[in-house]
Amino acid sequence: MKIQGIMLLKICVVIISLIPGTEWATHSNSNVQRPAQTVAKTVKKPVKKVVKPVIKAKQNVISFSGTYTGEIKGIPLSIQLVQKDKAVTGSFTINGEQATINGTVISSICSGKITEDNTNITYRFSAEKSGQNLNFTLLDPGQTVPGVKIVLKKSPVAAANTAVIKNTSGLSRNPSLIGTWRNTEVISSGSGEFYSSFSTDYFVKFDGNGNASIWTGKSAGGTRDVTIDAPQGTQVQRMQWYTEGKALIFVDPKTHQKEAISFYAEPNRMMLTGKNSKKVYQRVN
Repeated sequence: MKIQGIMLLKICVVIISLIPGTEWATHSNSNVQRPAQTVAKTVKKPVKKVVKPVIKAKQNVISFSGTYTGEIKGIPLSIQLVQKDKAVTGSFTINGEQATINGTVISSICSGKITEDNTNITYRFSAEKSGQNLNFTLLDPGQTVPGVKIVLKKSPVAAANTAVIKNTSGLSRNPSLIGTWRNTEVISSGSGEFYSSFSTDYFVKFDGNGNASIWTGKSAGGTRDVTIDAPQGTQVQRMQWYTEGKALIFVDPKTHQKEAISFYAEPNRMMLTGKNSKKVYQRVN
């Protein structure tokens, strides 16, 4: 029985050894062989770091460049600004009087000096954008507190076509100005037999589509003994025009430069107030 037991054990060993994929481990303290334990190895895969691109927030760049119009107590004014980096230059025109602007932009605020072209008097100013408006503060010479505060509106850019000036949307034109007007300028000197006079007609025509034409008419005059007649001028100045309140704005279609003057219009008479002058026009048609 003991021999049969050993044989049975060997037979079992042989049968088990025939099973594929089975390994045996021998323990030093025992003649019994046991299946070896299979240890599963975990292979660590390298983890790739995903670098997300840095998203920069968009910065709203404020530009002071443009033409702005408004008025002070009914007096029209316009400001033209050109910004390059942080430097701002331009012109300040009120009732035909012009001044030069030089400023610097710091933290979205433009400040600097305004110098009158005729008198060289200098003012300080500060300006800040608010949408399409320009909040402009003008300081009197020698003052440290705010003087005059003005809100000006940015004007749309005029069309660049010099042959045909298109009607730009958003511009208003006072219909009482439409038509042809004549201003007669008379120059006289002396008295008695030395008296002389000379008159010249100046014309301006406002079309409803925004075109304006300016030309010089005939001139006539002389003394007691001499009569002078000059023919009508052949050059016609082409402009674009529109109105804002009591301000009449002329636009040069070539340079896009703008000039604001005040106007007063009746059915048959018009007065334009410009630089150091007031001119009265009579309606032609």
